Amino acid sequence: MVSKLARRLSGGRHIIHQFSNAMAFIDADDLWTPDKLELQLAALQQHPEAGIAYSWNYFYYEQTGKRIPGHIADFEGDVYAPLLQENFIANGSNPLIRRQAIDQIGGFDPTFPHCADWDFYLRLAAQWQFVRVPKHQVLYRQSSHSMSSTKVTEIEQQCLAMLAKTYQLAPAKYQALKPKSLSWIYEYCTQQYLQSSDDLAGVQTATRKFWKAVRFRPQVLLEGYGQSLMRWLIKRWLLVLMP
Repeated sequence: MVSKLARRLSGGRHIIHQFSNAMAFIDADDLWTPDKLELQLAALQQHPEAGIAYSWNYFYYEQTGKRIPGHIADFEGDVYAPLLQENFIANGSNPLIRRQAIDQIGGFDPTFPHCADWDFYLRLAAQWQFVRVPKHQVLYRQSSHSMSSTKVTEIEQQCLAMLAKTYQLAPAKYQALKPKSLSWIYEYCTQQYLQSSDDLAGVQTATRKFWKAVRFRPQVLLEGYGQSLMRWLIKRWLLVLMP
């Protein structure tokens, strides 16, 4: 039976499994491989200093059944710095979390519903070690319906507010990472605006967000993700401007 504590912490998620000392959350539209919980639990048992075990993600397209392996993150131990720069765990259906760690930091912050997972993981990383299961085990379902530009704006605003709060509390040695954090948010927003709209206004907004990412971190122009966004922007501008 799912406890009242678990329901409160889940923030509307479905809790698939509770061990005596750990909890896992899964969004209603995501899936796990059969060995996901088993391997994550084993990782926590082998690393008692860790508060959270995470795996790698597939981007899962239900209409075609296609699974595209997501980014391979190799961070373990103290992951606070890399997690500040990007949410490499990617979604709320990924980790298995030690109950003691949850009790220590509390649940998801309802102030940031669109980035509550990232905020939650950052608060965990400030107190606990992370351990990685080097296997794609989470099927992160991709919707066939694009989110509205209004929702993308809400996501952007909440991520910026959450980061402002986080950096206010972060030790001085991490403050230099803030431009990288902001750049990652604006790259993500560029992608979401391109997916949400194909008219002139949408392309203009996506372009502004991309150049914000570049201003915060010019290296974006030399990286694979940044270059793919540039190609996408160029194609979209051609489609919009051609008669």
